[in-house]
Amino acid sequence: EQIALLDHKLFRVIAPDELLHGAFNRPDDAPQFMSMVTKSKELSGWTVYEILRRPKKLERAFALAQFIRIAIHLMQLRDYHGCFAIYTGICNHAIERLKKTWKGVPAINQDQFLELSELFEFSGNFKRYRASLHAALDQPDVAVVPILAMISKDLTAFEENATFHVPQQQAGEAGSAPDADGTPKGAAAESVPQVNFAKLRMIAHQIFTVQQMQKRPYRLREDIVLITYLQRANEKGLDERKATQLSLELEPRDSERRGFFSLGGRTKRSATFSPPKADTS
Repeated sequence: EQIALLDHKLFRVIAPDELLHGAFNRPDDAPQFMSMVTKSKELSGWTVYEILRRPKKLERAFALAQFIRIAIHLMQLRDYHGCFAIYTGICNHAIERLKKTWKGVPAINQDQFLELSELFEFSGNFKRYRASLHAALDQPDVAVVPILAMISKDLTAFEENATFHVPQQQAGEAGSAPDADGTPKGAAAESVPQVNFAKLRMIAHQIFTVQQMQKRPYRLREDIVLITYLQRANEKGLDERKATQLSLELEPRDSERRGFFSLGGRTKRSATFSPPKADTS
């Protein structure tokens, strides 16, 4: 709950200007937007750190299960941004490859992880996430924090895939009556740029939707002690090299989990991926 409160606090102060003309790609032009992006990365990094800092397999499995439960709770609170940040941390290769650790995660939490994987499945332009977001927006009293990266992705598509002006022919149809001076209609007509109102409507609708979500507060009690802890904890993290190194020290390569394949030098999850079955022995 405190993560959701922190996320909404950052989200609600993002100004409309930070969403226009690609401003969110320029830190100086979108300080609040970039602040939320930074905190999201810190939350993902903290997730990785908290799992990998435990030398014992059962302790790592407990921490992993705990973060899955937190992500599920954030999903239920409709804090998709915080939920996705933790999910991204869990999906970090340094965590995904810990076969022995995953076997120690209870089956119920492994099922929850699969639920998260389905929500954030990227096929169909994240259609499951978008459907869940739209369902939440249809409930006027439900607080929502969307995935910030999706907002910038959509706005970038609107900006780049459609021009601000569209040509409009002044020319008449072939065979139409000539002008007063005898010149055939369309003979000297030029294309005159017209404002692309369809593009502007899409951008305006996206920003209006953001503003509506910003006005929906969480009705949760703030825990100052826990919030202070989270703000400091989020600053902890490991870079990719250190995370991978520590992961390999905890579980050498011979424990690499099936269900992954290499493509273009990167490791991706296969379409049939599922966590290793929980060890109930």
